[in-house]
Parts: sequence; C-alpha cells; structure tokens
Amino acid sequence: MIYPEIITALKAACDEFKNRRINIDILKSIIWKTSQEIIALEEKPLRDFLMSSEANIDSFQFTMDSSSLYESIDCLIDDIIKEISKYY
Repeated sequence: MIYPEIITALKAACDEFKNRRINIDILKSIIWKTSQEIIALEEKPLRDFLMSSEANIDSFQFTMDSSSLYESIDCLIDDIIKEISKYY
C-alpha cells in the first residue's frame, strides 16, 4: 500500500460521517486532501474518482433538501469504500 495513512484516515472519516460524528464539510475536506496526496500514476483513476466524489457531495449539499442529503452522501461513501478496496 503506497498511502496507508491517508487511506486509513479516509476510511475513518467515512465511518465517522456515516455515524454522524463529523459534518459534511469535514468529510469533503478529507476526501479532497486524500485526492491531492495521491500522486502515483497508476492510482490516477482513484485520485480522479475521489475528486469527482468530493464535487458530487458539494453539489448535493447545495441542491438537495436535508431529508435526502445524508442518504445520498452515504451512498457515495459506499462507492468510495468500494473504489478504495480495488487498490488497497
């Protein structure tokens, strides 16, 4: 594993969010930070996926009502965890 610390931190943040212990902005920040720290060429698809996921969460945050927001973000988090597992 090339980036064990940042991947572990991202997984922890996803779990924290799903358990509603961190807010959306903190989650977005951690996803963005993780994407920026992934620099290996062979992991560019993961970096792109994380950047896209952060942008989707940002879009959801400003366009969805609160009743469906968290459920939609939880689905994205499931996708993030699934994508990470392809690499780690």
